[in-house]
Amino acid sequence: MHSTFSDWILYSVFCIPLLIIATSCSTEHDVANPQRGGSAQRTYAYVDRLDGSINAATMMSLDTAAPVASPLVLGSRTYAIATTRNTLERFDHGARIWSVACGAGTYVRTGMVADAASTVYAALTNGEILAVSTTGQILWRMRTPDGASIVSDLLLTNDRIVGVSASNHVIALACATGAVAYYTSTSTPLLHACCADAVGNVYTVRADEMPALSCIDARGTVRWTTPLDLAAMRMHPLIASNHVIVGGTSTGGRGTVISVRTDGTVAWTKDLSAIPQYGSCSGDTLYIVAMERGMLDRPSSHIYAVHGSGKELWNVWYDQGLRSPCYVSSDCMAVCSSPTLKAEWTNVLMLYRNGRIRRLVDLGNEPLTTDLPDVDADGALVFACADTSALLRIEHKSLTDLLGR
Repeated sequence: MHSTFSDWILYSVFCIPLLIIATSCSTEHDVANPQRGGSAQRTYAYVDRLDGSINAATMMSLDTAAPVASPLVLGSRTYAIATTRNTLERFDHGARIWSVACGAGTYVRTGMVADAASTVYAALTNGEILAVSTTGQILWRMRTPDGASIVSDLLLTNDRIVGVSASNHVIALACATGAVAYYTSTSTPLLHACCADAVGNVYTVRADEMPALSCIDARGTVRWTTPLDLAAMRMHPLIASNHVIVGGTSTGGRGTVISVRTDGTVAWTKDLSAIPQYGSCSGDTLYIVAMERGMLDRPSSHIYAVHGSGKELWNVWYDQGLRSPCYVSSDCMAVCSSPTLKAEWTNVLMLYRNGRIRRLVDLGNEPLTTDLPDVDADGALVFACADTSALLRIEHKSLTDLLGR
């Protein structure tokens, strides 16, 4: 497409001010460094010199205690946050809307979840699960039958809240009332994670020396259990292309990813040169983040793109320790990284959809919570800062979108 004079005018209007800002907050290699500030919100914008993309990293200070977990995105600039003050709070554009007390010595233990009405469901350290309405009213508060706390992130499926307890049970509660639909016991230790399909089947993984995948139906009955040819589980299970994907270390010491059909039969097995740690999917493509073995002080990683049929599409190596799943948008991907596994800070790698590095966003010395970030409606990553009451939001906006092309 040929440029016109009006295009150059628009480019100058949008880019010249941002380039001036970028000069003061990024290095010549286009690395953004958001710093702590006294104001309620500070935004650091910069332009990708390769394709004209506009990016921004925003630090939003909140009038609350430090978060204990990553925020739960409820809407545009609206978040639910669990704090060290033993509260669950909702903020809208930096202003507190409501605050709910969890109880003395009690706080949110695992990842929260929200439904379409923005009702927030949270699991507490005392074994309770509570539901809080969009106005801050506690709709119900239910303790697990044996008092064991939930150790997995909560899932929302088929109008139920699902989680794995410390006593190796899988619990399902009705979203509307908190009534226990089932509390299924397993005789083996479970991985502190589960996944669910669209019809309410929940999939759990045995986490001892004999890994196996089990399916629990909507009535709480174990439908099947499939042994896995793995020596140890590493990756949390996920649903991709109507299959359940699991990964870990094979009996031969290699990284392995296994795809299991919803009837319990194995669809395919793929060996990797690195150990899978995180998985995510977009359409028919599965993205596996894997760590190389024996590289603890200076870790290196791979991202594998695998079609739902098991065919490898590409594989890219990075000299960083990748510490999150790939977050995939229409034109780019993002993954959290660190030059060492011991670092208290992290970077965000912005990648093209073919795995090529687009830019490295350096978060400086801002310690983040160890939980994974959430993604808002604009595709931005939202982190909680571990030692300050602040959120960090990293967004990406294409210049072509601003020009309306």
